[in-house]
Amino acid sequence: MVRVQTAKLMVGLDGGATSVRAPVVVVRGGLLAAAAAAAAETFAAGGEVFEPVPLAQQLDEQARGATTPTAAERRESAARARSVAAATARALAAELGLDAQAPAQELAARLAGRAVLIGWCWPGLKSADGRGVLVAKNGPRALDFAGEVESALRERGIELASPLPPPMSDGLACGLGERLAEQGALRGVQHGWYFGGGTGLAEAALVDGAVRTVDALGPGWKRGWELRSRTLQAGYEELLSARGVDEAWRAAKGTSPPAGTHAVDAALAGDEAARTVLRRSAAALAELAMERLLRLHADRGLVLQRVVVGQRLGAWLADERLADCLSSVLRAELASRLASEAPPAVLRTWLPEGVERPERVVASLLHAAPALGAASVWLQQEGEEAASRA
Repeated sequence: MVRVQTAKLMVGLDGGATSVRAPVVVVRGGLLAAAAAAAAETFAAGGEVFEPVPLAQQLDEQARGATTPTAAERRESAARARSVAAATARALAAELGLDAQAPAQELAARLAGRAVLIGWCWPGLKSADGRGVLVAKNGPRALDFAGEVESALRERGIELASPLPPPMSDGLACGLGERLAEQGALRGVQHGWYFGGGTGLAEAALVDGAVRTVDALGPGWKRGWELRSRTLQAGYEELLSARGVDEAWRAAKGTSPPAGTHAVDAALAGDEAARTVLRRSAAALAELAMERLLRLHADRGLVLQRVVVGQRLGAWLADERLADCLSSVLRAELASRLASEAPPAVLRTWLPEGVERPERVVASLLHAAPALGAASVWLQQEGEEAASRA
């Protein structure tokens, strides 16, 4: 494995269902920060609208070891690889003082002698070697997507000092970003939980100071998108993701809103159907947070000290204009559930006033969290190499 050099340039790639961000990541005082805000590069394959292969078919092929991307998927994965390379080139050019559209030869010349290292998070079920995407709910499958990205980067004048590492899940990347970043909301506690609501639902656990995926906590732990709310009779991803909230609002309205209009926009404009949908989401988040609180305490005797809500759901929760249908509902629902269900050890941390304390439930506005967390893979390697040399 190539050793991290002093002259390194780290980039964190945050891939989603519709776009990718790629900020340059710097280390200041041992903490991570984005060198500059990174604009999203929207995915597009020749202007065509990509329709994923039905999930049941994807899962069947994956189970049989017969994943076979379609021609449309191959076109889309190549287009997304080019979008990743474009976002990375733009970020590196800005860091080096070049025009955002600097030609590949100029960027390559300025990068000479610099170690470019990329950590990334990407949605979907990955292959065992971390190079391919075998199941993707909202995107294309690609048997060597990492190779496609590396090739597209070279075409942009970017040679990596080391091959792309296996991509992280967005939940783990968000959790690491919130733990390791200057503005991270999981700093200062040993036990916490991260919920992120974007296109889907992302989660990470902070246990004894270490960030982990939910399924790494042990047998019987299921990820949020696999669970259904007992009281609302719907899946948590449907209830808490930005996509799910929009779909619920459209169903409640019974009409198609203008293109580009979202439930949160309608709620801010006073649309009662949208505000009702958001109250339902707040109640669902309280139920899921309570499930995590109780399960962690039952399994390990630990009490969560903080719940962090990020991505678009976090931005909504932080908006005071939406307090009566989000933050106030969340805290009231959580307090009610705690009072009736929590054991004494949990109550001592969370009640009577704990739910209202600002450090207990935190709405994060750290939009770069997943990119920062993804880039942290190189800090971990650097630490391992230092330990091996000691």
